[in-house]
Amino acid sequence: MFGIAVARRAPSCEIVALDFPTVLEVTNENAKAAGIALTLLPGSAFTADLAEGYDAILVTNLFHHFSIEDNIALMKRFHAALRPGGRLVILEMVPNDDRVTPPQAAAFSMMMLANTPSGDAYTMTEYNHMLDASGLAHRELFDVPMSPQQVIVAER
Repeated sequence: MFGIAVARRAPSCEIVALDFPTVLEVTNENAKAAGIALTLLPGSAFTADLAEGYDAILVTNLFHHFSIEDNIALMKRFHAALRPGGRLVILEMVPNDDRVTPPQAAAFSMMMLANTPSGDAYTMTEYNHMLDASGLAHRELFDVPMSPQQVIVAER
């Protein structure tokens, strides 16, 4: 849905959707209903051939499923797929360093710790560590209006 929203705002952009085949079936139906053309890339973010030269890679609600080490590996893959100056855009719940505020992000962190083998809602300090390790720089954190999530933008 995020790629469709971007395509509506910027009709000349090319959208590539990466996810598992069953998810992409629904994605394709939604894109057709919205009159949006997109390229489907079935597979795992850890192993799919991402190609390169992307202006932006939008990663929504993915990193909280994995460990810091796995996220660094993913971010390195995304870094390699971006063109110089390209941006990695991350949408996630980002708790404060105290890990108890804001309340929704703290509760989400507890849910990830209880329900995933190694996931978490990562703080901005932890994202900075992961982004540094992957070679991404110039990061900014933005609040999302009417949402408990935030957007982190980092540049290759």
